[in-house]
Amino acid sequence: MSDGNQDNAIATWQKLRAIAADDPDSALYLGALYVERKHYPEATPLLESAVRANPSNAYAQMMLETVRLRSHNIDQGLDALHRALEIDSSALMLNNVAYEMAETDTNFPEALGYSQQPVKDVEERSQKVDLQTIHKADLQLPLIIASYWDTLGWICFKMGDLARAENYLNSAWRLSQDGLVGDHLGQVYEKEQKLPAALHVYSLALEVNPRLEERKKPRHACAT
Repeated sequence: MSDGNQDNAIATWQKLRAIAADDPDSALYLGALYVERKHYPEATPLLESAVRANPSNAYAQMMLETVRLRSHNIDQGLDALHRALEIDSSALMLNNVAYEMAETDTNFPEALGYSQQPVKDVEERSQKVDLQTIHKADLQLPLIIASYWDTLGWICFKMGDLARAENYLNSAWRLSQDGLVGDHLGQVYEKEQKLPAALHVYSLALEVNPRLEERKKPRHACAT
């Protein structure tokens, strides 16, 4: 999974489930892989099983929320979302939930509120970094900031606030050079009728990641 080798990862998790069907990780991670492949009917029972086995696992609740929202089961998806945030209301979880809500065009005002707090938190953390005593966690801050700016900018785009969306997404793109962020920025430029700028950033995004279409899926930032 870490190497992005989804075919072998799925096959391995399936073998594990055949050997030990009650393994606590196999249902969760196999279900998450099915979500990434957009195989929602296969993912749903696995993730429901993972939540039943460990109701206090916020990641399992979030993945169940993801598959339900993407299967257009909005009420059930929002229930799982709120349970995930009851378990874990960290900046990372707020960001990931907000991004998934934006991806599924669900309750934009609530998504905007969820995304603003992580941005505020990580910006404040970055201002407190002592350059004379850099810690390992400090080195991750630029990519975390870019991820959170991307989420907030993407929500602003979905809500029609193009000026604010461009501001956040342009900053996120310059900081991260991530292909998906570039795609988001390109969509803003396209909507603003800035077509040369849109074509330019789309081209750069594809250079960074030629398989960009495969990246258009739930993106869950890594914990620090």
